[in-house]
Amino acid sequence: MCFYRRVARVSRNPKGANQYVAKKEWPDLLAYTKAWTRTNPNEPMAWYYLGQTYGIGLNQPAQAANAFQRAVALRHDWPEAWHALAFTSVQSRQYQQAITAAKQAIVLVPERPNYWNTLAAAYSEIPDHEHVIQTFREEQQHMSRATSYDWYNLANGYANALLFREASTACNQSLRMKSDYGETWNNWVWWKKPSARVRRHLAITSVPPIWETT
Repeated sequence: MCFYRRVARVSRNPKGANQYVAKKEWPDLLAYTKAWTRTNPNEPMAWYYLGQTYGIGLNQPAQAANAFQRAVALRHDWPEAWHALAFTSVQSRQYQQAITAAKQAIVLVPERPNYWNTLAAAYSEIPDHEHVIQTFREEQQHMSRATSYDWYNLANGYANALLFREASTACNQSLRMKSDYGETWNNWVWWKKPSARVRRHLAITSVPPIWETT
């Protein structure tokens, strides 16, 4: 006589993964998300969580980018996943891949300033100064929903590109939205009439990538 034992299939989902996220138990989360992608290889959310585990929890951007590639291949209309791919590609020095991914995120949601910032960061690392400036100017045309912090970041970008008039204008907009924003006031003083020393300093400072919590 043969006896068959029914093995219960463990269901993995964002709720289960978030329990590890809340406790920052990254090795356990890695095991959970790897098992999730094995049992549900066509589930884009599983690959997205695996990418976040590698990127945020374990600081392994190249592995994270690989996982995000799988996520966007399964769900092409996912701007957060495209941006996560762009950001981790910048971190892992895969700049052309970052540019492609950031552009796709922007096509889907052009009103998110951090997507433009990541695109500018990728161009700055190549370096491609002309496209950095073009990116910031195009970003400024899509700032209808921007916060004071977004305008402050844009001002930083312009200043790093040595466009001090544009940096001052962005600072003014940031201060109109939040007049007590101390960092903006500090930088506005520098950028309003930049000294030669400030210009030299900014000329060797690359545009910093801006992380997004998705």
